[in-house]
Amino acid sequence: MVAVLCILGAYALNLNMFSLYLMVPIGIIAFVLGEMKFPISPLVIGLVLGGMADESLRRALLLSEGSFIPMFERPVAVILVVVMLLFICAQFTWCKRLLPKRNKK
Repeated sequence: MVAVLCILGAYALNLNMFSLYLMVPIGIIAFVLGEMKFPISPLVIGLVLGGMADESLRRALLLSEGSFIPMFERPVAVILVVVMLLFICAQFTWCKRLLPKRNKK
């Protein structure tokens, strides 16, 4: 029943067969990632919000004539960039060694 609804939904979205051909490999990739205990929800959120983020970045760059500097003039934007860089940095092994060890109960 789930497979039938997925096929109907993929076809009804664009009314073309390409959506069905695309659905099969993406479903296989999602299944493999799920078996490897990879969280699927951040991937889906990234796919949904990625288009909006790209469009907003393009609009901001058009308004600032290609300069990134106006995006960092607000304190909130600077804080968000610093937090994102800290989260990215925390994923590297050399950075994990610098962080204090936590006792797991």
